Amino acid sequence: MRKKLLFISDCLDSCPLLIDTLRERFDVEWFCEGAEALLHLRTEASPNLVIVDPEIEGLADWELVRYLHSSKTCRGVPVIVISDRPFEENRHLYFRYGIMDYFRKPFLNEQLIDAVEGLLVADPLERIF
Repeated sequence: MRKKLLFISDCLDSCPLLIDTLRERFDVEWFCEGAEALLHLRTEASPNLVIVDPEIEGLADWELVRYLHSSKTCRGVPVIVISDRPFEENRHLYFRYGIMDYFRKPFLNEQLIDAVEGLLVADPLERIF
C-alpha cells in the first residue's frame, strides 16, 4: 500500500515538479493554503508524513506545526519543514515540535525525496533529527 504524504506550501513556482516526482512513489496531497490544509488534517485520516512550510499564508506562523504536534491523531506523524529562514533562526521550534528534518529553500528535490523515503521506512524509535 502506498504511503500518504501531505505537502503544504504556497511556493507555486518550484513545487509542481517536486510533487510530480513524489507522486511516482507516494500518494501526495498538495495544499497551497494553510486554512485548507488545517481543515483537511482535522477531518481526514492522518497522513504517513507531512512536509510543511510553517509560515504558509492564511495561518499564524507555526500554527500547522503546533496542531500536528498536539493533535491526538497526528502526533507521531513525521514532519519535515521547508523554510526560507536559516535553521538557527527557529532551531528551538524544531526541537520543541519534534521536527524530523529541515530544508532551507531553495533545496535539491533529490535530497528531500531521500529524506522522505528514509523517514517512511525507518522504525519510529530510530528516527532522530
